[in-house]
Amino acid sequence: TWEVDLQMFMKRAWALDNAWGDRALHKARVAAHVLSGAPLGPGHTFEE
Repeated sequence: TWEVDLQMFMKRAWALDNAWGDRALHKARVAAHVLSGAPLGPGHTFEE
């Protein structure tokens, strides 16, 4: 049944959470990469 597939997927996801990092770690890494050196604020929104 489809519940078995979901259970197997979730068990794998929870197991790999410890090995590859959790949501907070990846969120911080993406934010650091996207926002590194980016000029922020209203003065930089529509530069020509």
